[in-house]
Amino acid sequence: MNKKRMIMFFSVIVFVFLLSAGNISAAEKVLFDWNEPGASGKNWPGWTWKDNAAYGSPGWWKIDDGRFWSGNWLPRTQEKDNSKATGNESDLLAIVDATDRAPSTDTGGCQKVYDTGKVKYYQPSWWTLLGDGPLYLRNITDADTDRMSFYLKVEGMEKPIFEKYGKKFPGYNFHIGTYLCWGDYAMKWAKEGPGNQHYYHHLAVDPGTWLHVEMDQHPMHRRGVHGSVTPHNDPRLEDSGKHYFEHLLSFYMEITNLQQNLSSYKVDEIKFYSTKDTYEPDQNDISITTPWVGYWRSGDYWEISWQDGSWYGGTGNYTMSTFDVRWSTSPITNENFESAQQINPEFWAVKGTNLVRRAQPWKRTGWTRFKLPDEIEQNHNHIYFAIKDVSVEGEHVGPWPYHRGDGHDAPSSLIHTIDYYLRPDGIR
Repeated sequence: MNKKRMIMFFSVIVFVFLLSAGNISAAEKVLFDWNEPGASGKNWPGWTWKDNAAYGSPGWWKIDDGRFWSGNWLPRTQEKDNSKATGNESDLLAIVDATDRAPSTDTGGCQKVYDTGKVKYYQPSWWTLLGDGPLYLRNITDADTDRMSFYLKVEGMEKPIFEKYGKKFPGYNFHIGTYLCWGDYAMKWAKEGPGNQHYYHHLAVDPGTWLHVEMDQHPMHRRGVHGSVTPHNDPRLEDSGKHYFEHLLSFYMEITNLQQNLSSYKVDEIKFYSTKDTYEPDQNDISITTPWVGYWRSGDYWEISWQDGSWYGGTGNYTMSTFDVRWSTSPITNENFESAQQINPEFWAVKGTNLVRRAQPWKRTGWTRFKLPDEIEQNHNHIYFAIKDVSVEGEHVGPWPYHRGDGHDAPSSLIHTIDYYLRPDGIR
């Protein structure tokens, strides 16, 4: 395993190390190499398991050229109060779960984060502490890195889709937090303040299948500003010469809502890359951010979601916006977008069209469900999707109860793309 890619772990519950490498281009960097031969729970090559790794909790350590890396599990409660959790239980150990993997790879396994039953606050979390500096010091990112991509599979979690007024709405139930560090603080584990900031990415995900998630450089909000803020690359690209993920010092993933039953999630194929080196340059990052897409083989349906970055706040019904979502078996670009196929949305379609409205005026989430022709899932391993903001003030009147047109102008000639693998063996 490339030592420069090893990352120091600070985790908030039990999780599993094992793999994910897949075929990636030279422009992509893998954060974790869980395909390491012989990797198995308490025998992860290059790492040492300690029953008291840090803060009294078990975890993984690695010594590398004088730097120390650590893994640490502390179950987290809804209130983020670790005093209510039993984090020192002897059975909080990393074990292997090689039974599942992202559909983008045919070998290895994935990391699993799960409730042990020792904590009554069922809300699995995983925290990754990257070490003594941000990602660019780890040779993971470069000046153009503007995407973090991973596959996510949640199990046992309550669905985020709720009904109101006879309509289905997506609610946030998964949270990805990122801590950025820059300037004089880049070599320190700084507390939040100048040079160090906490940003939020919220998702509304359905459990039961692998989802491909793409995070970009425009989080939904930052700590201390718990509403909508103008999306931006912070610290600003023009000030530092580095994209968002170059400043990434640590991140965590967690199920945000208190669960009544044991729940878990799996993470695989964590990669960083630049859109300049792929088929998707010059995308419309401002209007569309943090998309995900997934296929439920058991129900033969797809879901796709994203966050509306063009909406800067407000709670009235005039804040709605509209999007054009398309798919293809070949890469979609700004130039060929119109030739790709529109999805036929099951939820939140603009009357008489296949355009998709944002589901509710008080949250950024765009979401819908749709189907593709059976021959697509049967004969293709790689599907491409693109989302385009087509909002025009007063246009695209939506269904009741939000039967008004778009609340603002935000149409763009640029798209936001995301792809999805369908592993040919059919395993999910």
